[in-house]
Amino acid sequence: MRFDCVLIPCSKHIERVGRETASGGKVYAIALECKCSVLFNTPITLNNLYLPIFLMSPRIAIIGAGPGGLTLACILARHSIIPTVFERELSPDCRQQGGTLDLHTHSGQQALRDAGLWNEFLKHARYDAQTAKVVLKSGDIVFERGPEEDEESAGSRPEIDRTALRNVLLESFGISNVKWDHSLASVESTGDNKHDLHFKNGQVESGFDLVVGADGAWSRVRPRVTSIAPFYSGVSTIEFNISNPTGPRFDYINGLVGKGSMFSFSDQKSITAQRQGTGSIHVYAAFAMSNVGPDWLNSTFNPNDTIATKTKVLTFYEDWDPRLRDFIQLTDNDSIAFRPMYMHPIEHTWEPCPGLTLLGDAAHLMTPYAGEGVNITMWDSLELAKKIVEGTKSGDLNRAVREYEIDMFKRSSESKKRTDRNKVALFSKEFPKSMDVVVDEMRGGGLKSN
Repeated sequence: MRFDCVLIPCSKHIERVGRETASGGKVYAIALECKCSVLFNTPITLNNLYLPIFLMSPRIAIIGAGPGGLTLACILARHSIIPTVFERELSPDCRQQGGTLDLHTHSGQQALRDAGLWNEFLKHARYDAQTAKVVLKSGDIVFERGPEEDEESAGSRPEIDRTALRNVLLESFGISNVKWDHSLASVESTGDNKHDLHFKNGQVESGFDLVVGADGAWSRVRPRVTSIAPFYSGVSTIEFNISNPTGPRFDYINGLVGKGSMFSFSDQKSITAQRQGTGSIHVYAAFAMSNVGPDWLNSTFNPNDTIATKTKVLTFYEDWDPRLRDFIQLTDNDSIAFRPMYMHPIEHTWEPCPGLTLLGDAAHLMTPYAGEGVNITMWDSLELAKKIVEGTKSGDLNRAVREYEIDMFKRSSESKKRTDRNKVALFSKEFPKSMDVVVDEMRGGGLKSN
């Protein structure tokens, strides 16, 4: 154990407070420098180190500064437990963060409330972006969902861009408090029930009581916890972007997408589109090809030639309404991403592994066809944070973490069943005859494309 001497619910002063307290210095909370909910005027010295505001907290490492890892870090910080967050990316803006997300009331939204970030979220939330249309390849609209206009609407699931959500979380926890350019190579157990982290940049961080793998589909923590790896789902997606959809040639596209989303499925293929907060539109062409593997995209299309890829993609949609084909034709010529989709088995569990655990895609990777991905990830973060706080107070952190895992197995299994059912219905040869499942999901706001 170590002392993380915390006066305030943010993390700006943690290292300074701990360092100066350990040397007998006096440190005050400075309300002008942070968003303190409480101002303590009592100086901190070694003599009053055991005031109730302090915790003898476990040393926790979070691998991954995505929504899951950062949500966990922000909630723990509010409980005076300051984790160390490691991220393999060089900086917060070194790559695109993807499309838009809808946050559900009991999971993503509740996690932000517990992190104290609800008001910040509202600055970026788009309640009018919950509109959605399902369109046949003929161009006929067969289902339409209107918007929920505000946060008071029952079942409201506002949209937020991935980049905006990450920035809200980063600004709360502190960009400088994340250790960037730390790509994990391995986790090593030590003889004192702790773990050391070895990074590809040559650095080693030692003495962690708990290592949380929030590092996504290809987690480097997961092999220490379970031997079960993700497998190819049978669906591959190419992601395009329309950065500036203005002018008459975009009238149909803008009208169909509106402020929300458009979904078109047929012949085991799809074209889907989502409006971003910037006004741009992300477009996804998805294929459920039988008897091919995840390398099908690279062997069929050229990832280094966007124009040639667009031309080739359009050959798969030759009998679709020309206006739907424009969703591919009119995308930018300099933005493309290949995304074969992977998933974990629906009933995926593991035995207790003291000092190690997983959340989000690292724990239960699934396809996006129930809109649960980021929501169940943030739900994991919320519940794991609660259990870490309980385990810190009780002195039995491993038991508390195992309780989180058992509950998480149940939650994720239900979500994986839903998304797998939806995937089968959407890419069925019988679609739109199988559309009842899709309509039920759309009415609940759950269907997504990214």
